[in-house]
Amino acid sequence: MAGVGIAAFTRHTVQTDLARGRLVHLLPGYSLGMRHYYALYPQTRYVAPKVRAFVDHMAGHYRER
Repeated sequence: MAGVGIAAFTRHTVQTDLARGRLVHLLPGYSLGMRHYYALYPQTRYVAPKVRAFVDHMAGHYRER
């Protein structure tokens, strides 16, 4: 990503790149605040088990934070 620009990521997403020096935390005192995440999928009676498992996992992961 060198020279590409500025982006906002969750710390969890980029922690390895920060630790290895591939990314630089530019505004350590700045916070974007709480984010809201949404899962959008077609409304049907059947939700594929993989989709349900992913949505449940993500909901639990971000609920804990």
